[in-house]
Amino acid sequence: MSNQIDPLLELAATMRAAGAGWKAIAAAVGRDEDTVQHWPKRFPVQWARYHRAARRHLLGDSYGDSITTLRLLMRSEDDRAKLAASTVVAKLQHEQDKLDVLQESRSTARPIAAKQQELSTDGQQIAAVLDGMSMEQMQEMCVRVGQAIAVANAGKALKPAEPSDGEPPSDAKEQASNGEE
Repeated sequence: MSNQIDPLLELAATMRAAGAGWKAIAAAVGRDEDTVQHWPKRFPVQWARYHRAARRHLLGDSYGDSITTLRLLMRSEDDRAKLAASTVVAKLQHEQDKLDVLQESRSTARPIAAKQQELSTDGQQIAAVLDGMSMEQMQEMCVRVGQAIAVANAGKALKPAEPSDGEPPSDAKEQASNGEE
C-alpha cells in the first residue's frame, strides 16, 4: 500500500466508524464512491486497524458523556432515577475493577514473555500457552495439576527421615552395600 492512500484510508475508516455514508466519505477523500466502498475488502488489515481505533475513540468520548449524564441523574430529585443511575455506575465500576486486575496480571507477565528467547523450546511452548490464558484458566489448570500430583503421591509411602546423627536410614545402608541407589 502506498503512503499516499494510507491517510485517506484512515480518514475514510474514521468517518465510517462515526456513521458517515460512502458518498460523504468519497467527497472527503476525493475518490469515487464505488472505490471507497471497496477499501474495506481491498485493504482489510489497514481498514480494520483504523476503524477499530476510531471506534475506540468514539466510544471513549461517548463513555465520558454517559458518565456525566449518570452523575447528573444520581443527583436527581427522582429516587428511581438516582437508584437506576447509581446501579449502572456501580456495575461499571465493578467491571472496570475486573479489567484493572486483568491488566495488572498481564502487565506482570510481560517481562516473562520478553525473556522467552532464553527458554528451551518446551519452555517457550509453555510460556506461549500461559500467555494466552486468562487468570481463571490458569487457576483451573493449577487446581488440576495439584489434583494430579495428589493422586500420584497418594500411593507412595512416606520415606523415613534421616537420623539426627547424620547416618542414613538402615535401608539406605543396605542399598549402598548392594550397589543400589
